[in-house]
Amino acid sequence: MNNKDKKIALKIIWIYSTQTKNNKWECKRFYRIPEDYELISISIYDKIYLFSNDYIHEWNINTEKS
Repeated sequence: MNNKDKKIALKIIWIYSTQTKNNKWECKRFYRIPEDYELISISIYDKIYLFSNDYIHEWNINTEKS
């Protein structure tokens, strides 16, 4: 994996669930973080905090709204 591939790999948020019959991880959905944004954190309340252009943006995973 080259540096460009590593950079792209870090710009994706994967949402998993263990609510399966055999307790295996199941990918529910994933989101790509735009290139000009940096992930700050993900809260326990399903909110993602992103940093871009000297601003902090809050994005709700469940409603998909900021």
